[in-house]
Amino acid sequence: MERQPSPDLWIEISGEEGQPVRVDLGKDAKLALERRWQTTLVSCQNRNESGNYDSRIAADKDYANAAAIAIQHLTQIDLISRDGKRKITSEEAGQLTALTAQFAIERFRELSEIEHFRHPSKIVIANFIGRRYRNEPPSFGF
Repeated sequence: MERQPSPDLWIEISGEEGQPVRVDLGKDAKLALERRWQTTLVSCQNRNESGNYDSRIAADKDYANAAAIAIQHLTQIDLISRDGKRKITSEEAGQLTALTAQFAIERFRELSEIEHFRHPSKIVIANFIGRRYRNEPPSFGF
């Protein structure tokens, strides 16, 4: 499966007068979410192609393990905002990880539905980037 660019995510915190303030994720957090994105795409492909129950169960276990690893890694990363430096919370890490996986699953489904990208034995993903992934990153606030 060719690499697909992951969506750009960030965290929003409450600023002055309750206005949301965007806090960009650092390089390490973006890398962890990129790995989660790619792992989810591969898990979707493996699950989609697997012909038996045991293979699907193994793909589901890999998917769940990758989520736990991503959350653990994210909670060790510092966020730097105008209020100072702090670690990404478990809740934030879980939500970032879940959102990344959700977008990856949606992307896999979109590419699977494009008939000329479908091959009988595997999904061939071209360098097609959906508009919402390039120009309209999701708002993600806490």
